[in-house]
Amino acid sequence: MSFDSHQKDKLKTMALLAGALSFAAIRSGDRVGLVRFSAQVEKFIPPKKGRGHVWRVIRDIFSTDGTGKGTNLQSVIEKLNKMVRRRATICVLSDFLTPDLAKLSELSHRHNVHGFLLHSPTEHGLKTSGLIDVYDAETGKMTLIDSSRFAPRETVEERLRKLRGYGMKMSDVSTTDDPISKLMHHFHRRSKR
Repeated sequence: MSFDSHQKDKLKTMALLAGALSFAAIRSGDRVGLVRFSAQVEKFIPPKKGRGHVWRVIRDIFSTDGTGKGTNLQSVIEKLNKMVRRRATICVLSDFLTPDLAKLSELSHRHNVHGFLLHSPTEHGLKTSGLIDVYDAETGKMTLIDSSRFAPRETVEERLRKLRGYGMKMSDVSTTDDPISKLMHHFHRRSKR
């Protein structure tokens, strides 16, 4: 889930969101688990209750280096379908920059899925400065691009609209936002419906 030098900010934002979600869940008497993935499931922590378990989840999020290449949602959905048999609330924290987003509709048909689209301000476009080398963290390749012709694949709003079409309850969280207030706003909006 990296795009630029703000990868650490994305990981920090993700950890804050996951921590807040986890503590809210155990306070409500719910269990908390974690699936960390890239092209494959990198880490699975089964759902459990308790503060010690939540600290384990948070520690694991902070310990990730974010070096996984690519994204394979199918492997995650298969793992979740095997491990989570009953209807559950699942929160997905990602930048959702993958072509196979339609597979998330399978997950949202079975479960109550909340998505938090993480992004940084630099993803909204590059300043026009001619030819530049760009490192794609997903593929591990360097590419020469003409920044004057570069436009993001999709805006944040377009990605949100597409994900909502797959049945997910979505909110965006920038690395410059307060993640806790965005989280509270997300669920407050849902409670009014």
